Amino acid sequence: MKKTLLITLEYPPFIGGVANHLVNIVRQFSVDKIVVLANKQTEDDLNFDKQEKYKIIRTDFFSHLPIWPKWLFLYFKIKKIVKFEKIEQIFVGQILPLGTLAMLSRLPFVVMTYSMDLKIIKNCPRKVRLVKRIIKKAQALIANSDYTKDLLVNYGAIPGKVVVSYPCASIENLDLDLQNIQNFKNKYNPENKKILLTTGRLVKRKGVDMVLYSLKKVIEQVPDVLYLIGGTGEYEEKLRQLAHELRLDEHIKFIGYVDEDELPYLYNLADVFTMASRELANGDVEGFGIVFLEANLYGKPVIGGDSGGVSSAVKDNYSGLLVNPESKEEISAAIVKILTNPELAAKLGRQGRERALSEFQWPVQAKKIIDILE
Repeated sequence: MKKTLLITLEYPPFIGGVANHLVNIVRQFSVDKIVVLANKQTEDDLNFDKQEKYKIIRTDFFSHLPIWPKWLFLYFKIKKIVKFEKIEQIFVGQILPLGTLAMLSRLPFVVMTYSMDLKIIKNCPRKVRLVKRIIKKAQALIANSDYTKDLLVNYGAIPGKVVVSYPCASIENLDLDLQNIQNFKNKYNPENKKILLTTGRLVKRKGVDMVLYSLKKVIEQVPDVLYLIGGTGEYEEKLRQLAHELRLDEHIKFIGYVDEDELPYLYNLADVFTMASRELANGDVEGFGIVFLEANLYGKPVIGGDSGGVSSAVKDNYSGLLVNPESKEEISAAIVKILTNPELAAKLGRQGRERALSEFQWPVQAKKIIDILE
């Protein structure tokens, strides 16, 4: 592989799907062939960087000096790194504004793209023109889902120039402690009810409200269902109020922030994982949905809102069911279908696990990118 400079706005210890995706891809590269230039975020940056085997350079990406454009300082920083590190090509983690800098570098460059980055610019003609130019000039484009690839093609990308490299679940150890399994059951499901689970940030896009609206129909056919909602966020208070207004208090538990070490035990406890993600009017959309793969890894069937990149994470009628996220009827029917059919639930969960273990592994997905950068 040619010596490559990855430039990214988001990188661990920053928490987020983009940062997690990029670091796991980079860890598959030869350490002498990659240098990472990351935006300085927190005091924990140095501790993280010491644990990685490749070189990481941190800087404030946007100057606080009275200059325009703000990224001009970063442009000169990149030029120095390219010369000193003998960089042969550039890999950027965000199409804007970093794709612009890669284009100005006059080196071959590859762009990682996410659906949200492409959706939020749709009402800004200047940014749309710039993105189209970056797409044309890029050596290759990497999309995190088939949906993102379609967005790139709509912006004028040649389909053969776009490679889809999916995010993967970062759970490495699937073994569970028997005592902890029992502890979680005692804590969250002592009455041995049917468990419906959602975990993640509690924001409107995740569609938890639509699951709540659908729950009345579910209860009519599965009266012992219990909906566990894990996570916190700006939409939490509205969801709590809605649950109370719908008189669902006996069938719902808000369990708050879930630590990464606790997630496997919640997946194990669940009978079905659901997240009815939907696209909002402002373009906010689910780019992929790693949580579906995580639940599949524990042999659990999943139900996903058929929007954005979810259809790449959930293979309909194979690893789970895709539903119209705006339809209470479809959501409730899918939940009932799985909860009342143990054979179907087991089949979907088993197939989902096999798929997650074979297709959605970092070495497999990283190789697609390494092949481009060679």
